[in-house]
Amino acid sequence: MVEFDCAGLTPREVNARLGALAFELAAAGYNEEILVLHPHAMHNFCVGLKTPVRLRVQGSLGSYAGGFMNGPQIVISGNAGWYAGDNMMGGSLIVEGNAGSNTGPSMIGGMLRVRGKAGNRVGYALKGGSLIVEGSAGFETGKMMMGGRIVLCEGVGRKVGESMYGGFIHVRGRIEGLGGNIETGEPPPGEREVLQALLDEIGAGLKAGEFTTIKPRPGKHSYKIFTPGHRPREMRAEKEEGAAR
Repeated sequence: MVEFDCAGLTPREVNARLGALAFELAAAGYNEEILVLHPHAMHNFCVGLKTPVRLRVQGSLGSYAGGFMNGPQIVISGNAGWYAGDNMMGGSLIVEGNAGSNTGPSMIGGMLRVRGKAGNRVGYALKGGSLIVEGSAGFETGKMMMGGRIVLCEGVGRKVGESMYGGFIHVRGRIEGLGGNIETGEPPPGEREVLQALLDEIGAGLKAGEFTTIKPRPGKHSYKIFTPGHRPREMRAEKEEGAAR
């Protein structure tokens, strides 16, 4: 195990040095964990990290932990603030304590797991991946989500699934109130097996049949998930050509 001490470092310094260390270890084929010490509830931890490395944070983190990450496996032994896993693209982020509001907003892929409770608006505009909260979650969870799945093992607050476009929200326990233009029922064929595999993976000892599935009401919303392509040179050439005319 390699230790990395955050004491006395700014978030920018931590991300730069930790990113370089992770790249160096991955290039050398090193598969052990990096133990991160003295995080002191730091904001913006490991934002944009794309190296497939394992990190264990000994303590709590502030807001935006693991934002835009794609590849690493991060375990936070304490709590996480708002926006954990913001726009996360791949890898796994595990919060062993509680997480603040807006956990996993616009998440695209990977797995985000909160072993405790999470605040309001969990999975806002979720696009893909799996977001699991083993405790309860607050109001407007899954609002405007477009794909992927949210699994809530101990109930959820008001207006869950408000304005969903796609994906599934699976809830075990109390649902305080539903959002608009959604429907509830049992997990559909195929999705039920995916849900059970996730529950088995986290070792929750739960069965898919214990969950109520929330999904968009057919015909109310239509949204096509796409991978944006950027062509700056071609776009610039087209703009210059148009200006010349």
